[in-house]
Amino acid sequence: ATEAGPEPSARVRLAYHLALAREASEAETADALEFVAAQAKHYDGRADAGAVAWSDFCQMLLASNAFLYVE
Repeated sequence: ATEAGPEPSARVRLAYHLALAREASEAETADALEFVAAQAKHYDGRADAGAVAWSDFCQMLLASNAFLYVE
């Protein structure tokens, strides 16, 4: 969060840049933010719900075809 700042969309953009060496599209950013919000609700009641939701997003990004295969 320190590098990207407090804005969630900036965190998504940084994650895409670091993992895929490209910018996230507007649709990808919106989908990512929706995913993180849904995951945070899934972990509702946990003190670290937000952090775990972001961790899930990063894991998903690293498991994506875009990360695993060169086009």
